[in-house]
Amino acid sequence: MTTRATIADWRAAVDKELAGAAFDKLVTTTAEGLALQPLYTETAVQPGLPGGAPYTRGGLRKAAPFQLCMRADAATLVEEIEGGADAV
Repeated sequence: MTTRATIADWRAAVDKELAGAAFDKLVTTTAEGLALQPLYTETAVQPGLPGGAPYTRGGLRKAAPFQLCMRADAATLVEEIEGGADAV
């Protein structure tokens, strides 16, 4: 049986592989300017509530846990939405 590695174990292995290079070398910046870290864990963000930032539990608000979705062609889309469908 193997032992679960800790974040400290992971960081020590990374530092060894980097051989003196800066850890920031592993951080990637997107075209939008977002910094993508080399590792994310369950402690990186608080999960929040459904429908609220940071949206780790989905984008639907808690009061509407499902969507009414109807199959429709272009001619009936407006009719379906007016009838209560909130997804098509």
